[in-house]
Amino acid sequence: MQPFAIASLVVAWGATAFLTVSFFKAGMFKLTAPISKLLEAGFGWVSKIPAGLVRVIALLELAGVVGLVAGAAVYEVSAGEQVWAQFIAIAAAIGLGLTMIVASIVHQVRGESKYTFKMTSTLLLVSVIAAVALSLVQFNS
Repeated sequence: MQPFAIASLVVAWGATAFLTVSFFKAGMFKLTAPISKLLEAGFGWVSKIPAGLVRVIALLELAGVVGLVAGAAVYEVSAGEQVWAQFIAIAAAIGLGLTMIVASIVHQVRGESKYTFKMTSTLLLVSVIAAVALSLVQFNS
């Protein structure tokens, strides 16, 4: 394996690990906590949308985590034979990035950006890095 491909793989798995921990924690909290607890934790936006939609957002975040980890893992375990799995991982990273774009818009509209900008922009940036690095792994194998 070439040094560039190894570097891409390390970056891809580092970004995947960061996104997995971040989105798993956030998704599980939104999925399992009562709405009142989410409000107490500073999730003011949950008061403006149906509780079912909060749970759908949580499930989408968790699905993104599963797609990211499982797709990349299947691709690596199969030694690059299961190309479809890498595309699932790339799509999951893009989906998590899109989630952060929507979150940024919601927080901007609600006037919460000064509190949420650092986290949403970090998660968006790492999602983009993961998608690019996973693509580079795919196309440099």
